[in-house]
Amino acid sequence: MPELAEYIGAVEVKKSEISGRGLFATKNVESGTLLLVTKAIAVDRAVMPQDSSENAQLVIWKNFIDKVRNFATKCDRINSLISKLSNSEDEDSMEVPNIESFRPEAEMNSGISSEKLDVSKMLSILDVNSILEHSISSKVLGKNVDYQGVGLWVLASFINHSCDPNVRRLHVGDYVVIHASRDVKAGEELNIAYFNVLSPLEDRIEMAKNWGFSCKCRRCKFEDNLCFKQEMREIETTLRNGVVDMGSVVYRLEEGLRRWMVRGKGKGYLRASFWEAYSKVFDSEKLMRKWGRKIVPFETVVDSVVDAVGSDEQILKVFIEGLKRNGINGVVEMEKGMKLGRGVYGKIMKKQAMRTLIQFDGTQE
Repeated sequence: MPELAEYIGAVEVKKSEISGRGLFATKNVESGTLLLVTKAIAVDRAVMPQDSSENAQLVIWKNFIDKVRNFATKCDRINSLISKLSNSEDEDSMEVPNIESFRPEAEMNSGISSEKLDVSKMLSILDVNSILEHSISSKVLGKNVDYQGVGLWVLASFINHSCDPNVRRLHVGDYVVIHASRDVKAGEELNIAYFNVLSPLEDRIEMAKNWGFSCKCRRCKFEDNLCFKQEMREIETTLRNGVVDMGSVVYRLEEGLRRWMVRGKGKGYLRASFWEAYSKVFDSEKLMRKWGRKIVPFETVVDSVVDAVGSDEQILKVFIEGLKRNGINGVVEMEKGMKLGRGVYGKIMKKQAMRTLIQFDGTQE
């Protein structure tokens, strides 16, 4: 794997209303815009079958910790960068670092502290800031699902979670690449999804607990304050019970959105929460024949969900399948697909790649 050039785009570290400090955009950027390319302090990987023991997973963690300790001991700059991260106990009292201190050329600055990092504090920092790697082939092709990796990318660790994220990350070798998954305004905090946000509120609450926090993003607050929350929970229960006809779930929800007079991003938030139902309806010719004229077009749903929670492979798959099913390959549809694809993969997404995706007959597990 060739070495990438590290890159820090139009971003800065500031105090966050979500948690402690965060990464913010310093200017308006379009969906797909590259924001950050940074190399890991250390990373460890392995192929771990689904039935692997907990001890096997601990081996990866131990190897990773040993690598970080080794690099921090030998290099004052790495030690200094790690020290800028929070262990979750003193986040509010920590200073906001200047973005210039993270640039590669800052390595030659003489102001780097040689103070040794306390091992116990380092373990707490790694526990809070380490990032799990994703295998793209696992998400798109259903391959390499046993792949596991964990690493520490210092500047990327400042990006907080939100259930309405606006950036995505890709892993290339030891580098993490961050790009906008939808249009971002100057001064807006950059947020990433720590877990699958195309899930109902109750499921997201449980996933957040597993990560050790309680999400207070705009979407979670919106859904938690709904005056018709009980009706939403009834729809969630129907979905969890494995209802055969997902079209009835979608129809009930769309009728509810109209009756409850939900507007703007609220529609996108709730459609994203029930994406499982929408995707199964739009992927089924049988269900579309039955419910297609009774529910909103899939293009409308895709637009509202992307506007609310950004681009995602699962949304891109439904969009592409819709184009293939309807035999549409016009300029408007291609441009919309390109913007969605760039939100998922960045501006490296080209028209030829989109045409290849449309023609691709593989399935995503």
